[in-house]
Amino acid sequence: MKIILYLIFIFSILTFGSCKYPLTIQKNYYDKLTLKREFANEGEHSAFMSRKVFRKKRHDESYPKYTGKIETIVSKDEMSILYDSVIIRIGVEDKRYLDIFTSGLIWPQMIGCWSSEGHGISITELYDLQKRHKRRFEFWVWQPNSMNPQSFLIELTNEGKFKQNNLEEFLKQAKVTFVYKGGIII
Repeated sequence: MKIILYLIFIFSILTFGSCKYPLTIQKNYYDKLTLKREFANEGEHSAFMSRKVFRKKRHDESYPKYTGKIETIVSKDEMSILYDSVIIRIGVEDKRYLDIFTSGLIWPQMIGCWSSEGHGISITELYDLQKRHKRRFEFWVWQPNSMNPQSFLIELTNEGKFKQNNLEEFLKQAKVTFVYKGGIII
């Protein structure tokens, strides 16, 4: 009887679950049946894991803005931002994300950049929010002399009134409320 109830339960989860990613039953290392999510590609898996971090590990904090001197250095091939003595090279295709750094919301020590050597950063915005007063971003930070980047998840909050899709207006009164140092990207 327990086996039938177990199979009905598993079947109902697989069939009627509101899960975006399909579940399959597989045997694990100890020959026990387990549920495993299947993803079409690594991007889906990464987005799933990012949402999981925000859902399970997020708790609101308040981080101060950077108060030192911020200077933007534009060259033919790249954009760099100088925070007093620490240089960060920004590799963003969408230039509107540069305001996150030039406004002082994100500063080098917040994302593990301590030395004056150039650090490389790539940024993407995670669009799966339910609340319009929060925006979440994923950064990849390349440390000097490191082959692989470190991932960071950051949440910005703005309780004021602004147009929903206007990032520039959102950033004017935003504050950083969550920073998570993820794993090394291989």
